[in-house]
Amino acid sequence: MKIVKSISDWSIIIIFAAILLGAFLLWAFQPDKQFSENEKRPLAAFPEITAEQSVHDYIKKIDIYYQDHFGLRERMIYRYQREVSKRFGESGMPFAIEGEAGWLFYAMEGVLEDLQGQLRFSEDEIKRLCHGLQAKHDWFAKQDILYIPLVAPNKQSVYGHKLKASYRALKGDGTRLDQVLHSCNELLYDLRPDLIAQSTYERGYAKTDTHWNEKGALLAYYYLMSEVEKSFPGFLIRKQFTFSTTPSETKGGDLAVLLGREELLKEFWPVLEPQELRIKRGTVPQSVKQHLSLPQLQPMLYRGNPSAKRLLVLHDSFFNTLKAYTSVNFSESLYVWQFFDAESVTVSGPKNLSPVLKAFRPDVVIEEIVERNLEMLLESVDHNWSGVKQESVDN
Repeated sequence: MKIVKSISDWSIIIIFAAILLGAFLLWAFQPDKQFSENEKRPLAAFPEITAEQSVHDYIKKIDIYYQDHFGLRERMIYRYQREVSKRFGESGMPFAIEGEAGWLFYAMEGVLEDLQGQLRFSEDEIKRLCHGLQAKHDWFAKQDILYIPLVAPNKQSVYGHKLKASYRALKGDGTRLDQVLHSCNELLYDLRPDLIAQSTYERGYAKTDTHWNEKGALLAYYYLMSEVEKSFPGFLIRKQFTFSTTPSETKGGDLAVLLGREELLKEFWPVLEPQELRIKRGTVPQSVKQHLSLPQLQPMLYRGNPSAKRLLVLHDSFFNTLKAYTSVNFSESLYVWQFFDAESVTVSGPKNLSPVLKAFRPDVVIEEIVERNLEMLLESVDHNWSGVKQESVDN
């Protein structure tokens, strides 16, 4: 019996050691991922050694990095979420929650707390945000460029009535977006009323995904192009788009992935008719690309209507659905994924933007960010625009 117990103990030790070694070897020989699809967040980068930080701080950063990158991490998180959801009928991780009638909602990054009025900007933070938006407007205007900021509403802000009653009952008196709009109301447009009105006759957001669909994005497009028309009278704007009568059926969206149920749930996306997509993918000129070297920025160029206008868009994932609409109106449209992580937001300052503007020469700049990342917009403002005066902006 002792021999059997000894063999059993050693077997457990060997299996455990093999798992640890396997995870280490997979990490060592596989390229690092920048983004976790299961958690919908950027992963920690390998820390740089600097003279200012202590050995203790550096070791802590190494630990955080390895926790984000050890072998099979994404697969294990996925399987855990899938099994808990499948066997117990609930989210295995607090990344997503289930609403009414098959609706799923993102639950990380303070989204629900914001909806409940538990997250607030301080008066000083609001003041800094408004100053930054005005400084950007003035800086671009001095270069004869139209600047249009856009906040894509959280799904909960539009389809809060699809949350379960327990969450609806906790809804607060106001969100951070309400605060910003109240103080910076001339600088930002509130898309929520338009999208809420749309929800009474057609779906503008995906049921199993965090994002709006092509119908919701179309409302954002109409607002953006109305602003362009005000500044460029006579500029031809495409206003009618034809959709197929049959939506595209796919696996469940990113929220279904968070629950490990993308194979079980289906998503139905509106589809633009092929003749509507009158754009072509172009190559980003080296003169522009050299100033957008961070891999997170993922610069993309599209060519549409051969007009005299050019468009630059600084965006996050919500603008991906808009590209087919905006690109048709401009001779060239350059898309830069600015709101990816703390490093990518640095591109939006005057110092880094100036050479891009000089090389690309846009007539319109759109800056889009999803509501839940307003804190990242504040971070961008503090990093890039805090020292820029509104009344006298230097190039």
